[in-house]
Parts: sequence; C-alpha cells; structure tokens
Amino acid sequence: MVKEDIPIVKVFEQLFCLGLTENRLMLLSFLNAVFENSLTDPIYTVACDSPYQRDRHLHSVTGINLRARTFLHQDLLIRLQFREESYYRSPCYYRDQFVAEHTNQLDPQILIILVNFNLLQETSDYHTYYPMRPAQWFEPHPPTHTHYLELPKLNILKPERPLEQWLYFIRYIGRNKRTEGLAHLITKDNVFKIASSLILDKYSQSVESDWPDYIRDAKPPHQWDGWIGSLERECMALRMIKRRYPYNQIVDLTGLSEQQLDRLALDHYYSNGKNN
Repeated sequence: MVKEDIPIVKVFEQLFCLGLTENRLMLLSFLNAVFENSLTDPIYTVACDSPYQRDRHLHSVTGINLRARTFLHQDLLIRLQFREESYYRSPCYYRDQFVAEHTNQLDPQILIILVNFNLLQETSDYHTYYPMRPAQWFEPHPPTHTHYLELPKLNILKPERPLEQWLYFIRYIGRNKRTEGLAHLITKDNVFKIASSLILDKYSQSVESDWPDYIRDAKPPHQWDGWIGSLERECMALRMIKRRYPYNQIVDLTGLSEQQLDRLALDHYYSNGKNN
C-alpha cells in the first residue's frame, strides 16, 4: 500500500519505457493482450524503434515507437502512447502525425492510445478498435490500425481476459488502496509480480513498511536476472498453445521440450478452466 497515489503516467513509464529486459517482457505481454482479437498470430519479439517521447507538462515519458514481429514473420510498426485529459489533443492529430512520420514505411502501422479519461462518447467499451485501409490515405501507404484504451470505462472487479488484467493492473497498482483483483493478479501471474516490483521498487520512499503480503513477497528487480528469458519463452509457448500451433513449431521457436509444453498446458488448464 502506498502513502500517496503513484500517477498512472509514472506507472506507464516504469512498465514500458526504461529499456530494461523486464520492459520487453511487459511489452510482449501487453501488446499481445491488446491484439488478441485483431492479429492472426501473436507477437514474439519487440524492440524500441526511436527515442521515447517525453511530455514536458507531465515530466514523464508518454510515448514509445516500437518494431515488432509475429510468429509468422509479419513486421509491425507500433506507437504506444499514454494521455491525460488536461494535455490531450484530438485523436486525429496523433494518428495523422504517426502516418506523416512513417510515409515511407510499408509495414502495417498500429497506434495504441491509452487514456485516463472518457474519450469516445459514442461507446462505453474500454477497448475500441478502428482498422483503416490504404484507400483511406494515399498509395502505396500501408493500413493504419488504431486502438483506444480508456481506463475509466474498465468497470470490472475481477479481470479475466488478458487486456482486462493489464488495464486493471495499470489503473490500480499505484493506488493507496488494496483490491482483491490486484492481489489475485500479482499472486497468480509472475509477469504481474515482476511488473509490481518494477513500479514499487522505484517508489519505495512512498511505500509503507506494512505492505500487503502479495506485494511484500514480490522479489526486487535485481533478483529476476537469468529468469526473465525463461519466463518470456514460457509465455510465448503458452500463447502458441492457446492458438493451437503444432508442438514441433513451438519447440523450434522457444527451445522448450514437449514435456515442458505439456506442463504449461496442464497448469493453464487447471488454473484457468478448460474453456479459457
């Protein structure tokens, strides 16, 4: 539990924008959650494509350009941005700016805008996806896809789907209030345990000595060395298992054995239920 709320923009910066190995793991997990229903196959690698965008009003990094590749070797150009209401411009401004900066790029372009206010009045959904085709721009420009993620519209007590879990975590990890949903995420999922450690280790001066058990038991980031790569491969393998990829393809890509894949599949089956 923290004495003062940690601003969500600081949570965003710690999770995705420090250039650490842990940040790559967070980005892979978060991006695959966002694209769960819009990409035919998951992302397996991601890297920063250009310098971070720093907001002079919020005194934090609020945007990052990324290059990613899917299992089937589709290359993607992604811009991930966070916006607070006070300093937000029209969605069209950021979309047009993104397109203008990459007019010579032929890879599919994806804009993800995470906002801490109600942006789109026409919908109550926390995730709104707008695919845009080349004919709407100019040839030979690639398609540009926009995802809007609105934190205040996530009215869920126990998040189940991957994107629900990520938005719930981002919204509540820095609050001076314990939630059962957050405790469940951090206790159950090692990715969120690492994520909580990244944030709370940075703001240790504002954290009380009587942390909740589920946060106190999370290891500090320096103890994750040598284990991040293994966790990243397991997360990648589990995504492929869910999408029913052949075992031999998963083994070739991740280096895990068939016995390890069986264990991952069974662990997921018993912890989440056979319908997940």
